[in-house]
Amino acid sequence: MPERDNVTGLARLGLKPKLGQIALALLTILGILGFLGSSILGARQNQVANQSVLGESHEAGSLAFSQRESFNVCLAFVQWTDGSLSTRDLQIARALLGQRLQVQTQSGRSTYSLLPVDYRNGLTAFDAYLLLARDVPIKQRQKLALAAQPAFEFFLTHTRQMSSELALVSQQDMALLIKNRARAATYLSIIFLFTVFIGLVLAIWLSLDIIRGFRRSRKLLQEEENKLQQARQELEVARILDTVQNQILSAELENLSDKELIDYLTSLLSDYQWTLAQSKIDEIKALHQSRRRLAEEYSYRTSHDHLTGLLNRTGFIGAIEAHAPNTELPISAGIFIDVDRFQRFNDALGYANGDKILRQIAKEISMQSRRNEFVARLESDEFILFGSYPTVDDARERAL
Repeated sequence: MPERDNVTGLARLGLKPKLGQIALALLTILGILGFLGSSILGARQNQVANQSVLGESHEAGSLAFSQRESFNVCLAFVQWTDGSLSTRDLQIARALLGQRLQVQTQSGRSTYSLLPVDYRNGLTAFDAYLLLARDVPIKQRQKLALAAQPAFEFFLTHTRQMSSELALVSQQDMALLIKNRARAATYLSIIFLFTVFIGLVLAIWLSLDIIRGFRRSRKLLQEEENKLQQARQELEVARILDTVQNQILSAELENLSDKELIDYLTSLLSDYQWTLAQSKIDEIKALHQSRRRLAEEYSYRTSHDHLTGLLNRTGFIGAIEAHAPNTELPISAGIFIDVDRFQRFNDALGYANGDKILRQIAKEISMQSRRNEFVARLESDEFILFGSYPTVDDARERAL
């Protein structure tokens, strides 16, 4: 099914492969494979041609390193003579030269065997004096250096002459190598140009098909874009409305009026989004009103006595806190009203009738309250009348 859908989509865009395009694509692939094969073959041929040069080049490098270590031994001997270098350091310099001379080159020969006979004879003669070197006073060192001077000069001279031994690559081998590389580069260029030409023809053909397909599919793509834009707007509206509903349920917006809620929604939605959200506005308003009613009911139940409808202890404390800053009278007082031996009424008349008596008492006390007073039920048979008065005598008179 996915392959069929892909073919259908290509056909709608005008990109269904044609027989000629397939043939050109195959030729391009063959050209690329030929180019890669020729490159690999040429690399192998160059590797074979370079092996001889590589061996000589490695031998030349070994000779160069041997010359450097030989100069280091000569310098170490001079420094040992004037006392700035110890015998151990001189021996280390000689040991490094020995390691270099034992290195095997690519041709299988040791570096020592590649060196001229005069150099090897000079090294042998110079070694005879190096073996006599000890950590002795400078005068004795200079005496040994004076005796070793002919051997030292002979060894140093032939060390300098080693530079002429480094030119080991013949002009004929280099010319043959260059010729082979030029021939391989020519073959690669021909294959490359052929592949590029076929690829250009195929690319132009496909480009024309793509342009035609793009023109045919522009309207379709525009319709899809419009549908996606519509879906994005609807998703955004759903997200905003869901956020508002969550805020309503979490009591973040319970203090807003219906008009303020509509204004809040208007600030969140664009004109187009507002049109899409019309069907949900009434639902959100109903949810908001229901949430406010529940909040008011819960607040009333937590602050009022369920039997008498008066303020309970919690509501009484809140009423005092709200009453104190809003009164202009200097004296505030509470009058406690306790129904003595009320349990006898419950025992004699029953709890239902006892509740009726309490409701009647609460009603009578409420009817007697004034503008600056409020009544609360603190316990089952305890009530309080709280108010503000001009003087203490007025409060006392009110209690009596």
